[in-house]
Amino acid sequence: MQAYQRLPITFSRGQGDRLWDTNNIEYIDAISGIGVTNLGHSHPVISATIIDQASTLLHTSNLSEIHWQAFLGERLCDLSGMDNAFICNSGCEANEVALKLARVYGSKKGIAKPMVIVMENAFHGRTFATNSASSNLSNKTGFEYEDLISGFIRVPFNDLDAIRTLADHRNDIVAILVEPIQGEGGIRVFEPGYLKGLRTICNDFDWLLMLDEVQTGIGRTGKWFAYQHENIIPDVVTLAKALGNGVPIGACLAKGSAAKLLIPGSYGSTFGGNPFASRVASVVLEVIASERLVQKAEHLGTHMLKTLERNLEGIDIVNRVRGLGLMLGVELKTPHKSLMALALEKERLCVNVTREKVIRLLPSLISSEHTIDTIATKITNLVLGAHAMSLFNIGQAAKASGISTKMIRHYESVGLLAAASRTFSGYRQYSEKDIHTLSFIRHSRDLGFSIKQIEELLRMWQDPHRPSSKVKELASAHVEALNQKIQSLMLIKSELQKLVHCCHGDDRPECPILDQLALNQ
Repeated sequence: MQAYQRLPITFSRGQGDRLWDTNNIEYIDAISGIGVTNLGHSHPVISATIIDQASTLLHTSNLSEIHWQAFLGERLCDLSGMDNAFICNSGCEANEVALKLARVYGSKKGIAKPMVIVMENAFHGRTFATNSASSNLSNKTGFEYEDLISGFIRVPFNDLDAIRTLADHRNDIVAILVEPIQGEGGIRVFEPGYLKGLRTICNDFDWLLMLDEVQTGIGRTGKWFAYQHENIIPDVVTLAKALGNGVPIGACLAKGSAAKLLIPGSYGSTFGGNPFASRVASVVLEVIASERLVQKAEHLGTHMLKTLERNLEGIDIVNRVRGLGLMLGVELKTPHKSLMALALEKERLCVNVTREKVIRLLPSLISSEHTIDTIATKITNLVLGAHAMSLFNIGQAAKASGISTKMIRHYESVGLLAAASRTFSGYRQYSEKDIHTLSFIRHSRDLGFSIKQIEELLRMWQDPHRPSSKVKELASAHVEALNQKIQSLMLIKSELQKLVHCCHGDDRPECPILDQLALNQ
């Protein structure tokens, strides 16, 4: 099934923070399988554990006690300050458990339809419930709103006032589900005091505070769990990704009353917590602790953030650099999603782009400072290359159309020129339609149209419900001026006259030149 938009590359082996493709070309892995391989690839201790456990016992079932599952649960609770754990297979399953806890919690409080507060730009998974709790519309393709699961109220991330307002006006809310740092949402970091404020609100209104630490957990941010930066304890925490270093496993941890909500039969998992996955995860935690990789992530993350900020300062297309620990993002001002391909091709670097314009960086916790510096240099080269090509293309567009680069940027900013055509590598390219549009704008300005009038005419032409009388009125006002121009402008004159005479009712006149010039993104 075509569920993924894959890059044209296949990796055949990995070692540490390096990958090799089928042509034996070496790459630096700065995304760690999207936050999974915190210990890098082929870690000798993890590999030995996998071999030993695979030759001993892979799977039984949850009908009997599983030593390694119990051991893992206890270790996670010790690290997190939680009371108990449910071991499952993935992050979305862990979040499903959390949402079920919220529903049961609400039911016990006598709330017929319990509501959970979630955040704008959130991502919690692709199951029906977690997809419904998420905000990315691309994940909802093929599903109408009523097909998704209800029971969620969406508020802006980092906005405590919005949550307090809901608390003052509703009595059906039972929980808050939030990522401390929004990964898919563009590496948006919690503001100081935000998590502490959420804890206070949940205490005041007897709600569950449920933190999705699928991407931030297991040392990624410089603490075992991101909430530890604010010295709070949530009611529910969900984990996955780095917990197994590539072996599929997830966990939902709970504390206090939330830890007592599940009873035998209320939830289960065939593969969740089997001896193989549980032992590997237990050893992952042991290696991270023994090699002090949480502390290392804090140090390397601070170093990388400062290096990127210094390297990228003053580059026009860079909006800002942000992050915490080894979870960082470089936000650009315009979409550059295909920079992933350019990074592979030109810099031999594996990165990811979220929200179309945020370069997401999740290097492994075992990386050296030299590797971190190398990644920062390659990202700088990548951004500088995109910036240089962007300026070159805007200069070419200005030369071809006779419009200044300043005015081209203006028409982009108001949405009349989006430079939507881009190269495979992510550089902006102005299409032939863009050049025609710019030329039309230049001629229209020569004829006495104001910038506002040009924008009005083009917007009306794009609008399928445009009031034709307004288009006719605007065009008619300039027909006389058109008649005084040289022969080279006769084509525009003809099309505007046709617009005047044919624009009646809701029928769209046949004006192929203006159709070509109009911006139909």
